[in-house]
Amino acid sequence: MPFAFAGSALAHGTGFRLVKDPRPLAVRFYYTGGDPMGFAQVRVYSPESDAIEYQNGRTDGQGIFAFCPKRPGEWTLMVADGMGHKVRAVVQVGEGLNPAQATSRQGGGTKPGWLEIVAGLSLLMNIVLISGYLKKKKG
Repeated sequence: MPFAFAGSALAHGTGFRLVKDPRPLAVRFYYTGGDPMGFAQVRVYSPESDAIEYQNGRTDGQGIFAFCPKRPGEWTLMVADGMGHKVRAVVQVGEGLNPAQATSRQGGGTKPGWLEIVAGLSLLMNIVLISGYLKKKKG
């Protein structure tokens, strides 16, 4: 009978609560045409380490990502949309972790490389060739 309550002893519940003073920083990511980088992957690195992620996640549909820095300094956000576009943003967080005092500088945004361009052109050419083949086969 010593194991009768083992299931309840090992289980743990879940919950949530609102954080009253999170001091979040929100950053919007976008393409050069102005469209948001919606649902892009984000990795946040603290001033303490550029090798270990402090946080990761995705932008929302409007390209916005928010995080709560734990100390002042340069925070780096690496963003990738999975289609070859990448952005490196550096956010300087001031004393008191006040979002209004944060400044940013654009790192290097990237455009799709030659491999992605060749693959896209190849796909379009294949669609045209298959379409022509199917039209010829019907006629």
